[in-house]
Amino acid sequence: MKKFKSLAFIIFVPFLIFSCRFAPKPIPTPNPSASDNPGTTKEMMLGDWSSEGLETRPDGKGGNLYLNRSFNISANRSIGDFTYYADKDSKKENLLAHFEGPFQLISPVKDVPGAVEADFIFDVLKLTPKNDDITKILNNAPKGTCGKEKWKTKVEQDVTATNGCLVMSFDLKKCGKEYEIIKVDGTKMFFGARPKDGSNLCSSEKRPTTLLQVAVVKQKSEL
Repeated sequence: MKKFKSLAFIIFVPFLIFSCRFAPKPIPTPNPSASDNPGTTKEMMLGDWSSEGLETRPDGKGGNLYLNRSFNISANRSIGDFTYYADKDSKKENLLAHFEGPFQLISPVKDVPGAVEADFIFDVLKLTPKNDDITKILNNAPKGTCGKEKWKTKVEQDVTATNGCLVMSFDLKKCGKEYEIIKVDGTKMFFGARPKDGSNLCSSEKRPTTLLQVAVVKQKSEL
């Protein structure tokens, strides 16, 4: 049981990741004298984006998370796929988390040139356990807290109806919206830096004030 709890913690996703139920609003034009860069626009975000390689992040308790991120962003919706690994060599996949939903750009970030505030709401969340250990954790979750069907390894299940999957720390009821910042710089897109304690971005007070230094890169087919 300790082994399973540990695996569940490793996959903890404060994320991110991603969406909003409101129609996009135009980004207010900043005072030209204050900045030469009016900020990232939705048009700059369109297309497919992926991690350059395996990413490592602190998990808030002395350990690390290992993952790859990929996004598809259209005019009305954003889609994110996060693959979590058990090790830094990415030899063993643990979980694939698939997020969908509309998003809204708010206004330029005062102290981060080129960045804009962005709100994302998850209206779709699907999980795919990638190994038998994770599958067992999901099947041992209390009924009605992590999908409605029996879990099978490498088989995707929609967990939106159960407000996520509590055993994996996905709680759409309490954290269905994230308050982010975004910056597109050429072929790279940066999201906000996550809290060092591993917590989420589910309130406006938690909106990042700095950028995550690891970017996702626009795919060549979209250049």
